[in-house]
Amino acid sequence: MRYKNKDLISQINTLHSNQIQAKIELADCPLKAMMCEVHLYSIHISLLETEKYRTEKKYEKSVESLKSAFDKTTELQNNPCTKCANHYRPNIIETMETIINELYSNSNSIFRKKNQNPTHTRAVGILREMKHLVNSTAHLSELKGKFLGNYLN
Repeated sequence: MRYKNKDLISQINTLHSNQIQAKIELADCPLKAMMCEVHLYSIHISLLETEKYRTEKKYEKSVESLKSAFDKTTELQNNPCTKCANHYRPNIIETMETIINELYSNSNSIFRKKNQNPTHTRAVGILREMKHLVNSTAHLSELKGKFLGNYLN
């Protein structure tokens, strides 16, 4: 009986690992991930931790791990690495929105947990920061393209 439980846990961990791996891909990296291999690995580990904590209903740790993954994408700002960073961020934001929805539904259910309300508030604040950073980065890239375009034409 004990071995069956370990096998089941192993299968669940493999399933979550495969779901995360499907989300993470290199976006036509010309450097073949030589420069950002450490960042990609740490982002991957943070996303695996996020899913693990989320399935265990440890939302506070899940939110912190997801914030850590997002912060690591902001470190990928060199020219070829911006594609990878822009690829990861929507997945991270989508996962944060899922966590917020779960926290909201748990706080409004019959069996609600009052201790999750601060986590929900913190997660909403972090999501707002993430979206602001993504929007400001996209705006700066657009302005940079226009500025360079004036000199290239």
